[in-house]
Amino acid sequence: MNDGDDLTALQLPAAAQRTLDQIADALGVTTALLRPDAQTGAVKASGTASLHEVSALIQAYSQVTDRGARQRCLDFVQAAARQS
Repeated sequence: MNDGDDLTALQLPAAAQRTLDQIADALGVTTALLRPDAQTGAVKASGTASLHEVSALIQAYSQVTDRGARQRCLDFVQAAARQS
């Protein structure tokens, strides 16, 4: 039985990974959080966002009901990304 620690089970065949990467590139998104080696803890010294942080951001954003507030949140995060 798999206890969730076996990350090799999450790896895609090379052709599937290339297709996923191409789709993500066309959409302008990243597949980094889907990789088996994605971090699930705090941000490391490299500054790479962890799966936990991204999930928390998405969960908080999805609870904002005011359209203007959502746009301000998005603008803030995009501005912070540009400054990185």
